[in-house]
Amino acid sequence: MAYENLKAQIAEYNKLCDEKSAKTPERQNLKYNRVYTPVDIEGFDYERDLGMPGEFPYTRGVQPTMYR
Repeated sequence: MAYENLKAQIAEYNKLCDEKSAKTPERQNLKYNRVYTPVDIEGFDYERDLGMPGEFPYTRGVQPTMYR
């Protein structure tokens, strides 16, 4: 998968959020991503490690909609 465009979008989003949260003193020293994606995990294979809803390895539940 090509994540380069996603990385750029996330960087821009994080910059915008950092500017807004800089006004909140209790958040200034916390370092975390506003959005976490497969890009953030080294060696993560989306299809192998997470899979689709309702399919093995069932990380998202045994039903595709998970509301049955």
